[in-house]
Amino acid sequence: MLKEKRAELERVVKDVYLENLIMHYDLNLIEIKILQYITEGSPNTKIAQKLKMKETEVIDHTKFLYDKLQISYHI
Repeated sequence: MLKEKRAELERVVKDVYLENLIMHYDLNLIEIKILQYITEGSPNTKIAQKLKMKETEVIDHTKFLYDKLQISYHI
């Protein structure tokens, strides 16, 4: 029971954090989708398939998103 509550709390905190990023940096729909997939751990190939675009487009959007969010590297 405690593990379930902790997992739910972590999900809520993650959702709030993403929502704050979206609002603070005024992200557009594609940036939001890519950010969501990145936080889920999806690789660029899967993100491209889900968004029906080329992997190079995902890479370009991700670079722009990281610049916008002032992120210098991808873990």
